[in-house]
Amino acid sequence: MSKVAVGKETSQRTGSEIYVHTYQGLLRQKEKIDRDLLRLQEKFLMAISKSRGILPDKRAKYVPRLYNTTILASAIRKCMIPNTPMTMGDILKSLSNKDLYHTDSKYFYTMVNNKLNRDPIIKKISRGVFIYDLENRKKDNMMV
Repeated sequence: MSKVAVGKETSQRTGSEIYVHTYQGLLRQKEKIDRDLLRLQEKFLMAISKSRGILPDKRAKYVPRLYNTTILASAIRKCMIPNTPMTMGDILKSLSNKDLYHTDSKYFYTMVNNKLNRDPIIKKISRGVFIYDLENRKKDNMMV
């Protein structure tokens, strides 16, 4: 193989190559500026929306718990009349009238229903009707 000497002019870029290289560099700079601009616009719009009350904060607001001396399960047992069928409405009224459990939860009905269904002492007679069985309670106390 023969060695061929290559001149400097072959490694240099022509006018059109320099133009293309410069254009590609400018496109990369423009893309970076566009990304930065979009990020700033998003921050600006979020700040305006929050100040006008359009968008809620992403953080959950702290709501202090109401003071309760007893847990929900024992409060339900205290409010129920032994060996008497009670509906969910009766139990909820009794809880509020006897002032045994304090909550502002919009899911209070569901909380009470879950406790009633899981309590071994309280029996479900039919849909929405429960009975507090004292005999069953005595059996549970004897086993412990």
